Amino acid sequence: MSAYAAEPRLVVRGLDVRFDVRRSSGADTRGAEDPRAEAPRAESIGAEAHVVDGLDFELRAGEVLALLGESGSGKSVTARALLGLVDPPGRIVAGSVRFEGRELCGLDEAAWRRVRGREIALVFQDPPATLNPVLTLGEQLCEAPRAHLGLSTNAAAERARALLAELGLDGGEPWLARYPHQLSGGQRQRAALAQALLCEPKLVIADEPTTALDPTLVAVVVELLRRRTRELGTSVLWITHDLRVARMLAQRAIVLYAGRVVEEGPLGELARAPRHPYTQALFAARPGAEKRGRPLSTARGAAGDPTRWPSGCRFHPRCPFADARCAELSPELLPEPSAGLSPGLSPGPSPELGSERAPRRAAEAARESSNARSRSVACHHPLDERAEGAG
Repeated sequence: MSAYAAEPRLVVRGLDVRFDVRRSSGADTRGAEDPRAEAPRAESIGAEAHVVDGLDFELRAGEVLALLGESGSGKSVTARALLGLVDPPGRIVAGSVRFEGRELCGLDEAAWRRVRGREIALVFQDPPATLNPVLTLGEQLCEAPRAHLGLSTNAAAERARALLAELGLDGGEPWLARYPHQLSGGQRQRAALAQALLCEPKLVIADEPTTALDPTLVAVVVELLRRRTRELGTSVLWITHDLRVARMLAQRAIVLYAGRVVEEGPLGELARAPRHPYTQALFAARPGAEKRGRPLSTARGAAGDPTRWPSGCRFHPRCPFADARCAELSPELLPEPSAGLSPGLSPGPSPELGSERAPRRAAEAARESSNARSRSVACHHPLDERAEGAG
């Protein structure tokens, strides 16, 4: 292992996010003779959606961590929670988010404004949620460099034009003078990514950032982020459904299901030998040339209602290997025997912060140390039994 193995830049422990919801009881207290009875006046009762449940993970300088899972698994809520953007009726009820040793949970809004954009940036899944329709791209992209870096308007505009060109928006077009509605979906997506990267944040949280892009532009974005991790030591939390793109960029992955981590490890290893039944189902659903003409494998049913998660293992209603024990036992997330280190332990000292080579060394260390952090839910079905059952 490298002598420059990095201490975690981001450490998340026990993150728990819930939403208060109102649900109809389905009871109509009026009699049939009431002319309004056909428009039921159902009683509203309170319920709590447990969207993220006890999330633990670490992210090091120069590392790309993929957060995988189907819709409704808690990925986007996790992204918002890390930046204090969970608004009522949602709330963080427990847990810790430490960034470079500083606790972020509980910061006031003034302190958050110094963190967002400069230290940590979020690329939203939906560009219209990021870009203001009544302001030009220039007005929006130049705001953060002026506020956080103290750049002049001209210097900020030059910086924005250079980054847009790296993302394929060049060709002499006056991009900074355009409004969001004058751009295509893919152009808006790249503008939102540029907005997040302009201040060279130490951590980029990217929520489905390549959804609207064609494969050529996906490759451009991936290469740009690779350079950032290699040259600047930028950390990236890559949230995606696209396992193909994740494998192009990420060294390590966390698999979320129903708000809980079910597996974590080097992404190549998870793809080759997934241990949890949900991870197996997730990777089995990937399209590929070898599957042409055959129906894709899918997990039956859906994750369910976050106000009423199943007892025991939350995947058991959909799992082809489930038995009675699965509804009773809530399995623990344990380090794999081959991992070498327990979750939460750092493999070595950080590189010297004053060294010019520190970002590159940190990135190399992150890639090496990713092999030492593998966890999986302790499913009581032996792996060989599951393989036979799948066959």
